[in-house]
Amino acid sequence: MFDASARDFYNHIEPYIWYFVAILIVPALRAHAPLRPRLMLGVVIAIFGTSDFFETEAWWTPWWLFLWKAVSLGLMAAIGLYIRRQSRNRNVAKPMANDGVK
Repeated sequence: MFDASARDFYNHIEPYIWYFVAILIVPALRAHAPLRPRLMLGVVIAIFGTSDFFETEAWWTPWWLFLWKAVSLGLMAAIGLYIRRQSRNRNVAKPMANDGVK
C-alpha cells in the first residue's frame, strides 16, 4: 500500500503523533474528569508513543515491546473506563436545572 519511504516517514513521526494526542487529551476531557485521571491518561499515552521508538520489524517483536504496548493499552482502557464512570456519576449527581418541575 505504501512505499518504503512513506512507511519509514510515518514510523519516524508516529511517536510524536502520540505525544500530540497525549497533550490534547488532558484539556479535552476537562468536563468529564478531574485533573489527576486526565494527566494519568496523558502520561500513559505518551509512554505508549515512546514504545514506537523501539520498533524494528513489527510492533509485537521483541516480546518486551509487545508487553510494553499491551500494558499501556490495558492502562489506557482502565483509565478510560474510570473517566467514563466518573462522568456518568457526575451527570447523575447533578440536579436538573428546573429541579424536574415543569
